[in-house]
Amino acid sequence: MIQETSQQAYFTEVLPTLAERHQEVLKVLATVPDATNMELKEMLKWEINRVTPRVHELVHPKDPEEKPLIEEVGRRKCKITGRTAIAWRVVRKQATKDPTIRRCFKCPHTAVTYLEGKPVCQGHSVKEPVAPSLF
Repeated sequence: MIQETSQQAYFTEVLPTLAERHQEVLKVLATVPDATNMELKEMLKWEINRVTPRVHELVHPKDPEEKPLIEEVGRRKCKITGRTAIAWRVVRKQATKDPTIRRCFKCPHTAVTYLEGKPVCQGHSVKEPVAPSLF
């Protein structure tokens, strides 16, 4: 089962940066975590020659700096053809320390934005009220 937070992250962070067809494949795989190409074809109501290239592009991005967005789960009997086929799923994010994650400069919480050029957490992201001047 895919965690709800993982699905939300894909829908809000990853999907907006992808082409429409790639988005459609990822949306299906976010709900059906181990689909074969033929099963994707049936769910998307596409021709197989439209599905296979999208899957390939999601497994092997053009930019070598990019990480694959889907991966092979294993080989199993396809529900459509009855033949052994590769099943795919959305790549799970690794639980590693990401050097791009910043800490709030005022406390140990994770920063969510910048305030005056410094990383701040949600609690410190609101500017503190300025005391009214007497003049």
